[in-house]
Amino acid sequence: MADESKQATQVKGKVDFGIITIREDEFQAVLNRLPTHETLVGRQRYALSRLKTVSDDEYLIATVRCLEQGTNQAQEVARTLIDELDPQWILIVGIAGSVPDYEYTIGDVLLASRLHDYSVSALIEGNNGDVRHEFTDMGGPMHPDVQSLLAYLPAIPIDERWRDEFVGVPRPELKIVKASFYGDVEWSKKVRECLSRYFGKNSIRNLPKAFTGSVVSSGILLKDTQTAQGWLKSSRDIKGIEMELAGVYLAASRVHKPVLAIRGISDIVGYKRSPDWTNYACNTAAAFMEALLRSRPITPLESKSDSTEPELVTAELGQSQPVGVFRNVPENPAPSARKEQLFSNLLEVSYLPTKLYVMETDCKDAGEVWAVLRKEDDNPPCDWFCKRKSIYAFHDFSDPIWKSFRDKNEPSEEETSHWADSDDRDRIAEFIELLRNCLKQMVSGLGLRYIHKQIIKGEPKKFRYIYFEPTTEFRGVPLLTSKDLIDTERLTSSLKDHDTPFLRHVFSSLPPRIRNLFEGKAGLSENVRAVLTEGLNEIIKKPLYDEVIFEDVHVRWEARKLIEKGPVDNAELFNINRILLEDGFRGSIQRRHLRTKSVSVKSLVKVAETDVFKPLFTKSGKFSYYRHHAFRPEFQQFDGRWFLEITPTYHYTWDGFRVSHYYEDLVSGIKKIERSGAVFRQVLFWSRILQESKTKLLEDRDYPYLRFGDLLVYPIEHGIREELWLNREVSSEPIDSRTRQRRPSRRKRRDNSETSDRLFSDL
Repeated sequence: MADESKQATQVKGKVDFGIITIREDEFQAVLNRLPTHETLVGRQRYALSRLKTVSDDEYLIATVRCLEQGTNQAQEVARTLIDELDPQWILIVGIAGSVPDYEYTIGDVLLASRLHDYSVSALIEGNNGDVRHEFTDMGGPMHPDVQSLLAYLPAIPIDERWRDEFVGVPRPELKIVKASFYGDVEWSKKVRECLSRYFGKNSIRNLPKAFTGSVVSSGILLKDTQTAQGWLKSSRDIKGIEMELAGVYLAASRVHKPVLAIRGISDIVGYKRSPDWTNYACNTAAAFMEALLRSRPITPLESKSDSTEPELVTAELGQSQPVGVFRNVPENPAPSARKEQLFSNLLEVSYLPTKLYVMETDCKDAGEVWAVLRKEDDNPPCDWFCKRKSIYAFHDFSDPIWKSFRDKNEPSEEETSHWADSDDRDRIAEFIELLRNCLKQMVSGLGLRYIHKQIIKGEPKKFRYIYFEPTTEFRGVPLLTSKDLIDTERLTSSLKDHDTPFLRHVFSSLPPRIRNLFEGKAGLSENVRAVLTEGLNEIIKKPLYDEVIFEDVHVRWEARKLIEKGPVDNAELFNINRILLEDGFRGSIQRRHLRTKSVSVKSLVKVAETDVFKPLFTKSGKFSYYRHHAFRPEFQQFDGRWFLEITPTYHYTWDGFRVSHYYEDLVSGIKKIERSGAVFRQVLFWSRILQESKTKLLEDRDYPYLRFGDLLVYPIEHGIREELWLNREVSSEPIDSRTRQRRPSRRKRRDNSETSDRLFSDL
């Protein structure tokens, strides 16, 4: 727990989400996603956290645990939470039971759209002595903002990694055995059918999903199929069963607070619950909660009150935010008497050397210069240019790499101003080329690359922008799990035939008892996947690569680079061998993907972390592509001052290096939906990376020949009242990741020329 603490009253009215959990494992699952940075002390204790959204702003979140199960205790905790913190929304995160249904299963996440409050009940004895249990439904629909959010849920760009990577624990196995069922024959039959749909031989999916539905909340822990059947007769739309929502709902409804219940399904009435599924359901609920909040479903209070950040116009659910323009144009919109700042995307060049060095050469062009330099170094500097058999640079060519050139000629000096302030358009163009090359050299040591062109589908395409390099580490461990074998039939067939040098080597490297199974000396086990996993993991642990063996295998250059590096430790060996097996059994073994890279820089008011390189996946969990933050640099001169024009964009690759064939559609799709606020934040982000002020990325790595100052800002005395012009209807425009959640269509590509809006308001 954090050492720092403060009184709960200090943040009253500043909290975006108040989260209530019940069980200790539910509480821990939430805290794993929302690390505590302060403890709030009031009538109850809260873990205070911050969570960054896709818009680079933050939610302030307070999490509290209800120590006991049941409606009354939950109502008291919720009432105290509201009194002490007054959050925008209340979330209940944890587990719930469910009734059998063909559309969802154990491990899925249920979002409550309606409450059936069965807290009040009566036991009534009939004339024949039978006692029946009757319930009064005191619930109702959830808050309108919650209903609005849930109605739009399929269109929200929620990070699909919540279904697998973010869960953090493996999906347990579920054995459909007779002893695990209870209830009458008809009920047990339906439970079995529903489970077989997801855990049988022909399972339709193996990752959780989020869905909406009605929830029953009562003061009893239901393990009775007859009571469940009675509830279904009166309310056929029931999906989930839990014990606390009714109390929180009652406390919140009195002050009109939205309440969203996020419940992982841990068991089904009629099937005995396993502790493994309880833990898994806790984590699927918490993982979905984190992904949903990161998608920014409501406006953070800090953003609403922050007058130094540009006002963002976004289609946020559950909010009456203005979107669009010119719905009702005022007749004479007068400017408001208030000061504003208009930010441009022009970053001032604050320093250039006063001297420029010129050295004559026998090389006819830059290509010949590069050929000489690459004999000295595999990665020579690029901060120079060659014209008319002369090389120009801000440095004096004293580096040993230039020795062969200096042996023939000594460089001469020229004033930089003769180039920077010239009226000759050709000389200015050459000076811009030098600035551009200096920028490339400057960013080359900062985890950034410049891409000029690349062959896409046999056709050269120009890019000309700077982007973040991929990471070098893979997600997950190199050893295989049974889930990594995605085509066991094909894999088994290949090993049985072993008709190539690679397959023969792999087969001979398998443990003898596993080889015997393939050679027919003993029948293959029913659990072929487990047998193969065990055998291949033994191979991963030993040296595998040999040029002759892999002669007919297309081995990725990442593995070749690691192999060429020389002796490796066990961790590197395992990684190399995993890549080699993935390449050798292409399409049969799941490829691992590179880790996300994040960078922290200070925006106008706070330090924020941005994912600058990350893998993106489809809804089904299949890898789609990598996305890199990027920008297109152009140097411009205005009024005798030089500026770098920053045009933010994105770079899309298959493997972190080769450009995706669908990059045009992907860039076009995300550009359509980004508002000016998102573009402004990217401009500000890149300016922070390049400015003189130190960041973690730039620390101790100053480039001596080029420095940047601040963005060009225009102060104005009058502003336009945006509320008079903006359309107040909520836009139905799909949000950012709609592009990444489905494969781009193969329709005719449109021209993707990008324009740069230079001015953004700082309201």
